[in-house]
Amino acid sequence: MVMKIIKYLLIVYFLLVPVLTMAQDSGVQPAKAEYYRAQVIKAEDLDKKLDINTEFLDYQLVTVKILEGPKKGHDYQFENTASLYNKNDQRINEGEKIIVSFQVVNGEEKLGLVDFDRTWPLIFLVVLFVAILVAIGYWIGVKSLLGFIWIGAILVWLMIPGILAGNNIYWTVFITAMLVIIGSTLLLIGPQKKALLVIGSSLFGLAISAGLILLVGSWARFSEIGLEESHLFHISDKLSGLDLVGIFYAGMIIGSLGSMMDISISIIAGVDELLKMNQTKGTRKIDSHELFRSGMNIGRDIMAVNANTLLLAYAGSAITVWMVAVSQGYEWSLLINFNQVFVEVLRILSGTIGIFASIPMTAFLASRLLVYKRKMAYEEMNNE
Repeated sequence: MVMKIIKYLLIVYFLLVPVLTMAQDSGVQPAKAEYYRAQVIKAEDLDKKLDINTEFLDYQLVTVKILEGPKKGHDYQFENTASLYNKNDQRINEGEKIIVSFQVVNGEEKLGLVDFDRTWPLIFLVVLFVAILVAIGYWIGVKSLLGFIWIGAILVWLMIPGILAGNNIYWTVFITAMLVIIGSTLLLIGPQKKALLVIGSSLFGLAISAGLILLVGSWARFSEIGLEESHLFHISDKLSGLDLVGIFYAGMIIGSLGSMMDISISIIAGVDELLKMNQTKGTRKIDSHELFRSGMNIGRDIMAVNANTLLLAYAGSAITVWMVAVSQGYEWSLLINFNQVFVEVLRILSGTIGIFASIPMTAFLASRLLVYKRKMAYEEMNNE
């Protein structure tokens, strides 16, 4: 059954990829810089004095061997400035693996440090994550892992290329959200009635969040002015033509999906377990009103915990923005009006409202759709 679901999801995925990327400009200029992994063979310290400064700065003459690409096996040298920007610069040690940029400027080959190669630490985390997920979750853990892979494929190979191709951001995000919700729900639950409940309630909460984000953002005249990302987007001609505000909205919408699905699945699983226990004991029927109240009680308990969790998750991701804003000495009544701070408040509140709005919808759908299955099973058991 799982393999059939995966097969159908892959068919849908490969049908939609050309649709979202067909607007991509085939005449885009190639990147001016190439990036390669390299092994540091030698790193020598040397003093160098800038013409504009009488102070000697800490430089390194670094020799590297390229480990991949057309330059593989070639040795190059470049100077690394280890003290020009103090703590923002990093020293390179012999034997380390780094990422270097390669450019040809006026016929001269130039290299520079981009960052350190962190492949193995990332592999360690991924392997540990998969091992713990499967060891604790067993088959459910495997299905969760398939869900992770599905979501990652949708985001990396569908949503991002679709936005870069110049397609409508909101239409692209809508398709992405639909595929994420439907695909991950079917992988976790399977083609059951419960899956329809999760999909329906998640889409309802998503609509609430998206509506609030667009409404309040437009009302408050949110723009890209003052946002750090706006400077990064103007580096590339291709990125500078994109709607940065729309991309911010898209990130907020996608970011709230996981918690919506989590709350929906938890409520439906709790209600379904209640029905199964009652059916096994054969005590009495549970009508839709009782089932709705039970679902709401489960949702309220989850909401009480998730309110703090969501606030900490959103605020933690923007802690540097908060610290910079507070360090300027402004009052909070003024800070919340700045674009950098307002976008985080909008992300927290609109996403959380949408998530919590899905609770009564989930309880309502569960009380109406699951109760009929329970009534039929109860009557069949009593007739026997």
